Amino acid sequence: MSELDFALDGLYAAGWWPSERDHCLRTQDNRWYPSQGMVRAYFRQSGIELRQTACPPGRPVSLSWELPGYGWETVTAKSETVAHLLAFTHLYQSAHRCTRQTTGA
Repeated sequence: MSELDFALDGLYAAGWWPSERDHCLRTQDNRWYPSQGMVRAYFRQSGIELRQTACPPGRPVSLSWELPGYGWETVTAKSETVAHLLAFTHLYQSAHRCTRQTTGA
């Protein structure tokens, strides 16, 4: 299983599905996923700064952010795309976990 497949499995398992207004890309096996721009916009709309660690080409990419009440989070992957998907999945789960707790869903 590729790193991208792993990240997409986690994203879909979290309950994410693209809406028509989402800017998404498609894998060769036709699975949708959010673009890096969409991920960054999602973080901005949540009031969270997403920081990327500068790495030499060919090195793993790390993204970090601070979630109020939880502290700093970091994901590391072989590509920017996968790092963004892992970060998006984490933030998506956090946002929906709070919604489920509030609504009792």
